[in-house]
Amino acid sequence: MRTKNFFNHLRRLISGDELDGAISELSAYLKNSPVQDEAILQSARHRDLLKQVRLGVVDHHQANLTKNQIRTGLLDLIRSLETLESVDAEQLDDYKKITEKIGVNRGVGTSELLKNKSLDDLDEKELTRLFAKERVVELFDTNEINMEDLSEHERLVYLSLAENGHIFKGTFLCLGKRNQIQTICPTATESKFILFKGVERDIILDLKTLTGNTIQQYESMMMLLRKHIPLGRDRAMSEDVYEIPIVAVREFVANAFVHRDYSDVVKSYIQVELYDDRLEIKSPGHLPKNLDVSRIEATVLVNPVIAAIFHLYKHIERAGTGIRVAQQALQAQGLKPARIENIEHPNMVKVTLYRNVRTAEQPRKWWQFF
Repeated sequence: MRTKNFFNHLRRLISGDELDGAISELSAYLKNSPVQDEAILQSARHRDLLKQVRLGVVDHHQANLTKNQIRTGLLDLIRSLETLESVDAEQLDDYKKITEKIGVNRGVGTSELLKNKSLDDLDEKELTRLFAKERVVELFDTNEINMEDLSEHERLVYLSLAENGHIFKGTFLCLGKRNQIQTICPTATESKFILFKGVERDIILDLKTLTGNTIQQYESMMMLLRKHIPLGRDRAMSEDVYEIPIVAVREFVANAFVHRDYSDVVKSYIQVELYDDRLEIKSPGHLPKNLDVSRIEATVLVNPVIAAIFHLYKHIERAGTGIRVAQQALQAQGLKPARIENIEHPNMVKVTLYRNVRTAEQPRKWWQFF
């Protein structure tokens, strides 16, 4: 039993005064969950109550009062879990919307089925990691499908990442082995991070070439950016905050990988450059003219298979809202909006996220105390 049926089952146990059974099943359901402690607490209270009843140190009225408190605590926990489940349901709806685009784009670009590639060309560790992802497990559990009963290819078919015995190009780019990916898109297996001193391209402090499939490169890129973007102290919130909001960095870097041109003729790579006054993210390809950049994901999803996988990994969230959320995060931190533009020769989409720059006359801002 899962989700709604499971929670109704727990309510029936609680109303039938089967608190031990309800607590036991809830604890098993919440195993390794951040809220598991609440179920453990209610279990301890119930055991202590039963012990006091056996010893005769608590009267009938007090016992019922404590039991009602335990019932209330359990029901509050169930309601909280139902709220979380409803959020997950929204994410599953988002995934459905993304995968519908695969059907629209079928046979084109990264929605092409690769007839000469098989599961043997995928990275087995990456496949294992994919199938363990929370959103993947939830997709199977929602329809009460036992993932273990399916072959790896059948699982990919269920996730709309494979079809008719073949895998999509986007699946291959995200989950494939590097040496195999090079045979269909040589520039898809590398991306570059460059840290410059100052605001020009004169002095390089650090240069890293990131390799692997698309997922591996993205995660390595984010690790480098978290390392090099300074942390400041937000005194009002009493917490450390990155100088450029990570939610914005994450969105635009993910977009670089999700929306880039993966044609085999493309000669340029994704390149991320950090300067003293800005972060530039460059991705092969071009945005269509007159595109409303606040709705890139919703209107122009040329690589829906890659978007689907990034969504399953939680590297992107709700389709069609990411850039707006990123711009709002920049504004909330007092930064200029990100600039999104097409660049010629070679064709690139460049996103510029601005940093605050202090002159000698200016007082130090909260984010500059690092």
